[in-house]
Amino acid sequence: MPLVTSEKMLLDAKKDGYAVGAFNVENMEMVKAVIAAAEELNAPVMLQTTPSTVKYGTLETFAGIVKAEAAKTKIPVCLHLDHGKNFDSCKAAIEGGYTSVMIDGSHEDFENNIAVTKKVVDVANAFGIPVEAELGKVGGKEDDLEADADTNTDPQEAKEFVERTGVSSLAVAIGTAHGFYVGTPVLDKPRVSAIKEVVDVPLVLHGASGLSEEDVRECVERGMCKVNFATELRVAYTDAVKKLLAEKPETFDPKKLGVVAMEAVKEHKADIGIAHDGDADRCLCVDENGDVITGDHILYIYGCYMKERGKLIDNTVVTTVMSNFGLYKAFDAAGIDYEKTKVGDKYVYECMSQNGYRLGGEQSGHIIFSKYATTGDGIITALKMMEVMIAKKKSLAQLAAPLHIYPQVLKNVRVYDKPTAQNDEDVKAAVERVADTLGENGRILVRESGTEPVIRVMVEAGTHDECEKYVDQVIDVIKSKGYVAD
Repeated sequence: MPLVTSEKMLLDAKKDGYAVGAFNVENMEMVKAVIAAAEELNAPVMLQTTPSTVKYGTLETFAGIVKAEAAKTKIPVCLHLDHGKNFDSCKAAIEGGYTSVMIDGSHEDFENNIAVTKKVVDVANAFGIPVEAELGKVGGKEDDLEADADTNTDPQEAKEFVERTGVSSLAVAIGTAHGFYVGTPVLDKPRVSAIKEVVDVPLVLHGASGLSEEDVRECVERGMCKVNFATELRVAYTDAVKKLLAEKPETFDPKKLGVVAMEAVKEHKADIGIAHDGDADRCLCVDENGDVITGDHILYIYGCYMKERGKLIDNTVVTTVMSNFGLYKAFDAAGIDYEKTKVGDKYVYECMSQNGYRLGGEQSGHIIFSKYATTGDGIITALKMMEVMIAKKKSLAQLAAPLHIYPQVLKNVRVYDKPTAQNDEDVKAAVERVADTLGENGRILVRESGTEPVIRVMVEAGTHDECEKYVDQVIDVIKSKGYVAD
């Protein structure tokens, strides 16, 4: 069957009192697995890609895969852009063959959300493509057992929003989170019924991951017509691959890995990925969209959380000089001060110890919570991330959203004498020219390696090409002065 739009399948769900499952997919195997599961249930299905997935595989690639697999089945299949960031991303998805799009303006105020949504709807209507929007924010008080009603969707605002934008479906906030639930979430289920009473379009439940079957069922009974699932599929897929390789390390055929992964995707679900190094003193995470949460993200997320609770001593977080420029921009916007040390956790802890600071760390995920340890502890870090997710009732992606990571280029130059090369007046002038050019839109860092006869030149700027250009400008001066070793 050719791809269909989401409009009819969601209106049918609304009329008959059920919900359509919408699943975020990352590759061909996940597409095939989700469609196979839907076929077994003889149920319509929506396949979704997030902006990070699109960036990884392109709109055309995923549209081609889903279109080809949909053609083999008799069940209705829709290809949906999940959490489109702006007008351009939605327009590109429509032109790329997607049959449904979501514009997520929930981070905007009410009027701006209406404006950007209406702009997308006007273009989508010309192509016959339905548009999902989001009103309200998934969030809440720091209490795991209470949802903050002020962040949830107001029924009357929902009515006005739908009338003024003309959207085909509406994602509403009722106390759910896109992230991980450890305690029992308290949902404002009557709010679903209240919104349904005044809104004519199908309602969408985001953040179903981790909810009980009973909770999801009641939300559907009250009016939810589409239910989203994401991270569970990713975790199930990767866990199955790791299990097969552990049991049969001789396996080399990617198709065999894909088969077990597909079966797992059909069975399981999840919300956060956590990774440690060999001695577990470092921690990195993966959010519900499959994006990596670095040490910089962790410092930002927990720094903001501590500041909100009045726990951030001297309003300061300790970083190293290699933290991304975007972290400092985000800290500035949040009103958080920071110290910069040499690279190395020992320098971070020295600064923390001398000044009584409570939080510091490195981009690599070596995070120090001085209340509990004098060095990094990956387990503590993982627990702290889940603590914030639960307390704020937000996903990792939502918590990390204000932090924009700038592209970075780092090149090493092997030299005869590090101090001489770095302190050369012409080299310093070249560095200053780059710094002046970048201004507040980037930075340059030139430092000596602590272990090799190497000068490291690093630039962070708005684009990768800019970074390359400015790094090469400085390296060219180092070469012209004859400092480069053969």
